Amino acid sequence: MNKKETNILVVDDEIGYRTVLKNALTERGFYVKTAGSGEDALEVLNNQEFPVIILDMKLPGGIDGLELLQTVKEQYNTSVLIMTAYGGIETAVEAMKRGAFNYITKPFNLDEIILNVDRMIAQHNIIEENKHLHSELEKTFGLKTIIGNSREIQKVLDMISRVAHSAATVLITGESGTGKDLVARAIHFTGNRQNKKFVVINCATLSENLLESELFGHKKGAFTGAILTKKGLFEEADGGTLFMDEIGDIPVSVQAKILRVLQEGEFIPLGDTLARHVDVRIIAATNQNLIKKVQEKKLP
Repeated sequence: MNKKETNILVVDDEIGYRTVLKNALTERGFYVKTAGSGEDALEVLNNQEFPVIILDMKLPGGIDGLELLQTVKEQYNTSVLIMTAYGGIETAVEAMKRGAFNYITKPFNLDEIILNVDRMIAQHNIIEENKHLHSELEKTFGLKTIIGNSREIQKVLDMISRVAHSAATVLITGESGTGKDLVARAIHFTGNRQNKKFVVINCATLSENLLESELFGHKKGAFTGAILTKKGLFEEADGGTLFMDEIGDIPVSVQAKILRVLQEGEFIPLGDTLARHVDVRIIAATNQNLIKKVQEKKLP
């Protein structure tokens, strides 16, 4: 969104301020509408989108600035710049708590207004780009990537929908090539952690020592060749999801450390003495019969 595409609504009961702001912003390429009260502003907002609103706190009628701000933040995708008299600083601070982008005091400096508007537009663009990105990720990795109309596929989709928004650890089983990776990604990108990292490790491709280092990280000098401190994948995935493919190939010694993460939410990197705390959801997958491995004492 550039300036020519940006609609700005100025809400102020003083016609002088409305006129000055409209002229100054129009000269800089913005499309500007004005309103003299909260009621007038809501009427304008019901008919047109405004990514940016410049709002005076003191308004006539039944809707004051704070009330209008509250309504705007609840119902519209817009950034609000507050204008207030010097004595209204406390109200302006309250407005910031309710979601205002910033506040300026009257009489204001036009350059300060323009600077804030440019920042609001930049923030709005980032938010819109993130929404588009997440929408594309949903299309790429979400439920729509799993195609099928059979009863079995519908059961899988239903289960993904039910577990996606929970914090439960998930185990996906199935033969190689059946789409376990797609299911894991669909769970992550449909759930509450979709805005966080989705980190993948194939446990079958790494030796025991290397797997432990990859998962938990290590301190410099922890072992021969550890010339730098390395962050592990549990720490990389903090706040998000760690997808552990081929979980059945993990050595017993490493399994015990993973269990500590599951139970306590903490681990100790190799060569360190201090525990690291993480909030990671684990999704695991395997093509093996884990019940049989437990019976054979290959899993604890």
